[in-house]
Amino acid sequence: MDERAAVSKRVLPILAAAVAVAVFGAYSGYLAAEQFAGPPSSPSSPSNDVTAPPGPPVQVDVPSARKTPIPSKKAALDASELDYKTETFSVRTAPNPSVRVSLRAPRGWRFSDNAAEPQEVRFVDPTNERALRVESGFTRDNSTSDAMALHFARLKASQPAENDFRVLAEGTGSVVDTNGETRTVSTLTYTYIPNKTVRYVMIRWIATGGDTAGAAVEMSATGLPQDARALTAVLEEATRSVRRTD
Repeated sequence: MDERAAVSKRVLPILAAAVAVAVFGAYSGYLAAEQFAGPPSSPSSPSNDVTAPPGPPVQVDVPSARKTPIPSKKAALDASELDYKTETFSVRTAPNPSVRVSLRAPRGWRFSDNAAEPQEVRFVDPTNERALRVESGFTRDNSTSDAMALHFARLKASQPAENDFRVLAEGTGSVVDTNGETRTVSTLTYTYIPNKTVRYVMIRWIATGGDTAGAAVEMSATGLPQDARALTAVLEEATRSVRRTD
């Protein structure tokens, strides 16, 4: 065997051993890193590059527990016992001028406003559990369905999870008013728990200038879940009779 072959025969085993040691060392280092680094990050997670500056602490939103409502023991409002009378008042949505509104509200429900030129008024029943709210004086730029969609979005954004906001129905239809004319209306019905008891709410947007006009009046009937039938009657009477003069 010549000298070159002899040297090659001695060197090759040494190189093979060195490569094996290097591969084993790299694999051992990988296992150690896996053991102490925890689970791999998802594709959407921040980079694990040690040269990157540390980011802000991650805030985890924990949903609030929903309230457990206390059922009201009050007797349901009886629609057959309601009597109505015409009420007339002024409301104003700044910067628009004041408008006069009239409608039929339950007799004996207390008239309540919150300012010299209120944007809305309320008619509250003697128990303070039920109310008819009326708002107007705004421009008729939005259709009734668009006005409902805007209000719905604000409600969803403003109600915390603990209030258990639940939509029961929403839709657009028509009502024949006291003059025999058809007017477009959009109605949103929902429940929520603002304090301790469940509140039942029906909000309606009404086009008083014909079935193609924009929303001119917003009103709501509010009470307890057991009042649903009577509140519907109150809202229907107000819807059919409401007039806005401007």
